[in-house]
Amino acid sequence: MKKVLLAGFFMLFACAKANASFVSVITADELDGVEVTVTFEDLTTAVATLTADGVESASVSSTDFALSIFGETFGEASAGIWSFANLSNLGVVSIFIDAITAGIVFDPVEGGVAGPGGAGRPFFADTAGVIGEFGAAVVAGELFGTLTISAGGALLPPELQFVIDTDAVAAVPAPAMVGLLIFVCGAFAARRKLA
Repeated sequence: MKKVLLAGFFMLFACAKANASFVSVITADELDGVEVTVTFEDLTTAVATLTADGVESASVSSTDFALSIFGETFGEASAGIWSFANLSNLGVVSIFIDAITAGIVFDPVEGGVAGPGGAGRPFFADTAGVIGEFGAAVVAGELFGTLTISAGGALLPPELQFVIDTDAVAAVPAPAMVGLLIFVCGAFAARRKLA
């Protein structure tokens, strides 16, 4: 009985964690559904969602701002460059990109492919003083679900280009906790009938 109980608890805790794998080469059209929030100098915000608008391209256009990207999102040569334009009369304080809701993560770690996201690319903007801050860590220190772009207290330029690598999160099904619990209870019941 102790062995069955021990095995049941071990299975329950060992299998309860969900796993995910990461697809490290994606194109801009796979960013469909990424939510973008722009905060203006009067602290009002404009929110819009990236939409795949062609082969390997995605964009969002509202009355207040436009954001687009095309090609592979790794940011090589002329592909993978994000282009932002402020279309409002107000200055922009920050751009918040929530990628995790669309199953996308930012991979700013450059170098080896030892981590789950492979080789990444750090945030780089075409304007000095513009910084990218990552949040919602999916894999500590390597993959992040959100990116906030700001100029460290100053206003962002009306037009901005930047690069950052993104990866897709491919869910790997994990055993359901309830299913495991039913299995363990069934094992107890079967063991009791045999005894």
